[in-house]
Amino acid sequence: MIEYIWMEGPEAAEKLNRILAEQGEMLLNPATTRARVAMEGEKILGFMVIQLIPMIGPTRISNSLLPHSGGVVFKHMLGDVLDFMDEAEARGYVVICENPGIEKICKVLKMEKLEDPVYIAKRIGLRVGL
Repeated sequence: MIEYIWMEGPEAAEKLNRILAEQGEMLLNPATTRARVAMEGEKILGFMVIQLIPMIGPTRISNSLLPHSGGVVFKHMLGDVLDFMDEAEARGYVVICENPGIEKICKVLKMEKLEDPVYIAKRIGLRVGL
C-alpha cells in the first residue's frame, strides 16, 4: 500500500540527498526542505521537493553612476549578496537576466544556463488544469 508522507529538515535531507547525489542534482539544505514523499514500507517510490532557492533580481544600477562608478557599486553589491548566500548555506540561486550585462556576469561566475523550460506561477493557490 502506498503511503504519502511529509518529510522535512534533516530527515528529508538525509533520505533524499542520496538519491539526488546519484542523479547529479543539488543537495537539499535541511533548514529549508520539505517534500511530499510516496512510500511503500521503507521504500521511497517518488518525491516532490518544495525548494527554497533564492532568486537574485531584479538588478538595477542608476544611470547617474554609469559609466564611472557603476561597475564598482555593482561588484560591491554582488559580493555582499554572494557572501549572504554562503552565510545562509543556500543550496544555489537563480538569476533572471533582464539585460545582457547580467548574463555576462552569470557567465563569469560559471553559472549553468538552464536548457529545460522554466515556468513561474505568480499567485499561490493557482491550480489551473488540476
